[in-house]
Amino acid sequence: MCFRWKRRGDSKEASGYWLLVSPSGGWRFVRWDGTKPVPLTAWTQAGAVRRGAGARNTVAVVCRGDQIVALVNGLQVGEVRDDTYLDSGGVGPMSGSSDGEVAYRNLKIDPGVMPPVGVSTPQPLSPGSARDRDLLQKVLDLSGTK
Repeated sequence: MCFRWKRRGDSKEASGYWLLVSPSGGWRFVRWDGTKPVPLTAWTQAGAVRRGAGARNTVAVVCRGDQIVALVNGLQVGEVRDDTYLDSGGVGPMSGSSDGEVAYRNLKIDPGVMPPVGVSTPQPLSPGSARDRDLLQKVLDLSGTK
């Protein structure tokens, strides 16, 4: 997924971050600086990532200042600090893989998870299932939001 993503005017250049999750069980953070990727972490295996063809993974990113936290299936798999792009930006899915096909099912992008600056509670959400409520609570706990 990409986040804090911004295009530079009318050009094809963009900047922001990627959280990459592999069907072989790895994850990695990458910063995209205009026309080139800058790895922020090495590929790291995580037991939280469901592996193989057809495996379903729920992926979340929490950003607070320069802290960026990755969650897969409700478990924190990693964290990085980078202050290059602190402003808000776009968020969205991305795909492309050398070791598998990517498909999205039940895709949700929920900008209401994190409160605006200066607000101590998140905007109301209506998660559809107990599993979504549990994931949301973990995201809120990691973000320091009460």
